[in-house]
Formats: sequence, C-alpha cells, structure tokens
Amino acid sequence: MERGIKEAIRPYMALVLLLINLVVDFEVLSKYCHECSLAAKDLGEGSPEFLIWKSGHSEKCMKNFDGSSGSMEMHAAYIVWNRSIFDCAMRYTTILCDGDAKTHQHLNEKKVYGDDVAIEKSVIRPRS
Repeated sequence: MERGIKEAIRPYMALVLLLINLVVDFEVLSKYCHECSLAAKDLGEGSPEFLIWKSGHSEKCMKNFDGSSGSMEMHAAYIVWNRSIFDCAMRYTTILCDGDAKTHQHLNEKKVYGDDVAIEKSVIRPRS
C-alpha cells in the first residue's frame, strides 16, 4: 500500500490464508466509510441528525477499525488466528511474511493457542 494521500483516504487490510490453493479465511479491516464521510459532510459530524443517522447505519458501516494503519495487519492476523479453531478446526502454526516481524511477534505475545504453541515465521524474499 502506498503511504500518503491514498492511505489517509482508504486504508484497508486483507489477510488471506492459503492451503493447497484454497482460501481458508480472511479478514478485511477499514478505517474509512464513504457513506459516513458523505453524511458527516451533509449533516454535520457532531449534529443530532448525524448521530441518529449513524445509529441506523452502524450495522452496514464499512469502517471497522480505529487503530493505526501500521497495526491493521497485526489486528487482522489476530482475528483470523483467534477464530481458526472454532471456525476451521485448525491451528495455524506458521506465518508467511515479508520480513516485518511485528505481526509474528504480536501473535506470539497474544499466545493465541496457549503457552505451549509458538507461531513460526517463514520469510518471503522478493526476487530482484
């Protein structure tokens, strides 16, 4: 994702887990909802009208993340890893990443599968 204007307008994150060319699970996080942006502009963000509109819009709102853009990947990975046992009856024991250890470290700090299961990291090296 490019940094700068595009990130401020519509940052999102999708985490896809692959097993034998099959999408096992994914999570999409967004810090932006176009409908909310338009309603805030038209009604005034702090106005009673906006708050009434927002309460009816909350179930279909596209904004589902309030943290920093840098923490999106960690948060999405935690959601997917955390629900893997209940939704997929699996434990994901290896994370494939680009060398950034934040998500890997976060999953191990959260001890998603308890104290006895550590998540391993496999690094993808880009070709030059």
